Amino acid sequence: MDYQFITVSLILIVSVYAVNSQGRQYNPNTGMSPIPRLRSVPTNIAGCYQGDMYYPSVRLGNSLENLIFLVEKVELALSQQNIFSNASFMATLLLTRFQVNGISDIEGRDDKTINRNEAIMQDIVFKLLPNITFTFPEGSLTEKEKCSLHYMLSTSVNSTNYNVDMGYSYRDQYNPYNSLLFPRLNGAIFSGSYGTLSGGPLLSGISASATYKNPSVRDLLYPEEAAKVDVGLDQLIDPLMAVTLSGEIAQSVILYSYPQYKHSVIGPDGNWNGTVCPATYTLTANDSSAATNPELLGAIDGMIIGNYLRNNYQSSSGANPLLLSQVLRTYYGRGFQGNNLMSGCDRRSQISQLLTPMSATAAAFGVLYQAKGGFNSLQQFPDYQSINSAVQLAVQNFTSAYSDYFPCNATLSAQDCQTENDIIVVMDTSASNVGYMDGYQEQKNFIGRLISRINVFPNNSHVGIMTFGGAVREPVPFSREIGRAHV
Repeated sequence: MDYQFITVSLILIVSVYAVNSQGRQYNPNTGMSPIPRLRSVPTNIAGCYQGDMYYPSVRLGNSLENLIFLVEKVELALSQQNIFSNASFMATLLLTRFQVNGISDIEGRDDKTINRNEAIMQDIVFKLLPNITFTFPEGSLTEKEKCSLHYMLSTSVNSTNYNVDMGYSYRDQYNPYNSLLFPRLNGAIFSGSYGTLSGGPLLSGISASATYKNPSVRDLLYPEEAAKVDVGLDQLIDPLMAVTLSGEIAQSVILYSYPQYKHSVIGPDGNWNGTVCPATYTLTANDSSAATNPELLGAIDGMIIGNYLRNNYQSSSGANPLLLSQVLRTYYGRGFQGNNLMSGCDRRSQISQLLTPMSATAAAFGVLYQAKGGFNSLQQFPDYQSINSAVQLAVQNFTSAYSDYFPCNATLSAQDCQTENDIIVVMDTSASNVGYMDGYQEQKNFIGRLISRINVFPNNSHVGIMTFGGAVREPVPFSREIGRAHV
């Protein structure tokens, strides 16, 4: 696919290593972060766990289209400041602002804590991502949109029960017997025929495409942490593999590959409450691994896309010219450069080329993760060889289990209307029509199908909705700031 770009006065180029979720810089020469990993929810995220924003039915649906829409809003805000934000920069910017994994929802309490093992994992990942000092343009998104992004990019397992009445959910009072048998997975995104994937690993891979140096395990450890490692300190870690599939598998191996656990170190899958406005994703098993199916699928896509961007655009002196929204629409669409094989429809052949470096990095990452303090209280691996053996077994199980997991029957944008349109929709909300809910629902269904085929965005088609049945109302104003997700 060919793109035309407008030259702008300022291009932001990312450097090699990372910041953590509050912008703390990391020194690649020592491998140390001067500030400890997050222990509690940051203040700029806390509002997403208070009031209405806490409930899935209030936020935007967790769909790939909504993610792209929000990305496009931020890209537009930066372009209006003559700032070009390429895919790796935008992915890093969104992750450092919105991603906080492992937030625990403790029933009966208003405060939230962060799971220790997830905090260690995120601390390592952020050390491997590019370092940017740019401040997120807070005015580009509403608070609802910011919280929607947080929940799309942050992975956690939530077993708190909810009651749902007329489309609005509320949290139950604490009851030790009222937790969910099958917990919900936050951070899952519905992408239609491409499956359900986690947004965090997806954007992490795209972010890591801007890195071009592989640190060793030793580079990322404090001296006292390195003293715990017998062999493997000089093993190199490919940041792209580590923040995607290698890291997901290695973490789950360290935490769950013991006889005491009945379930696999990968999985499980889950189900959405619905696909029109996907709000909650429920796992099919009570005990999940640290590498659920959505996390693995997001990691696979992040690894494939990141590898493509790194091989085709990135170098120590060059930068990727593609926007993040363009990368996502192309991969989950017609494919890069007119090559349909380089798309989400052909994960199988793409991942087969990356299994060897992925497997090598997974073993090194397992050593790093355990040395950093990630472990299960029941048992720890005694040495590098035992970690490597367990990781290689998990990789084999993964390739067997997922060899037929990549179907693709449609594309995200193949049916989109590519022309620019200004459309006004008039709905009949008069008593004679509303009284028959089937007729009113048919109007809503038609509008949903219409909007799904139109690229509604400030720089593209515009849609407004008016109602009549008394006073004329405009529930969706005709505005260039309205996108498909809002409609």
